[in-house]
Amino acid sequence: MKPVNDSKVHLSDDCIFSRWRLLVLIGSASLAALLTVACKADDASGHMADYGPGLYAHIETGRGTIVLRLEHERVPLTVANFVGLAEGSIEFTGQEEGPYYDGLTFHRYVSGFVIQGGCPDGTGTGGPGWSIPGEFQNVELSQKMPKHRKGILAMARSQDPDSAGSQFYICLATASHLDGSYTSFGNVIEGIEVVDELRQDDVMETVRLEEE
Repeated sequence: MKPVNDSKVHLSDDCIFSRWRLLVLIGSASLAALLTVACKADDASGHMADYGPGLYAHIETGRGTIVLRLEHERVPLTVANFVGLAEGSIEFTGQEEGPYYDGLTFHRYVSGFVIQGGCPDGTGTGGPGWSIPGEFQNVELSQKMPKHRKGILAMARSQDPDSAGSQFYICLATASHLDGSYTSFGNVIEGIEVVDELRQDDVMETVRLEEE
């Protein structure tokens, strides 16, 4: 069983946000500058732990906190999409304005394989109202992506390689057969024991970003 969005309907290229097309055109250097501006830590929450230079996502759950390093230089479009959703800085359909992932569930758990979340419907069939190109299809980018092992963060999709939207999964074990077929864009650097405890219907209370 593959970690895919179970929806049989995918969004066409016409539905891909023009912003994402623009980000591809302006290149990863400009994107890195954009993320530096967009992803400063929230001073109200205090300074988070020093993990070294990089871009990080902090997922708060009822079982604890998961910290992931996002590979924005290696996988620019996918990380930009995730950041925009997490911050609520881009428009999406079917939800009120604000951070997209806050309050969503991990709707799918397969022991020894993946925990998957990011569906606004909690069914595995929903998304933000658009899809993004699968960066794993770019040979140069694919070679730079993290290999699927325990703790790796990647985008879920349907059979269409360009159907990823908001759903993501975290590997619970090595899954080498997914390498080159899914866009991996981060890895757990703290809280892997929390990931091990997650089960279907557990809630992502908040997803916050920090740039060191």
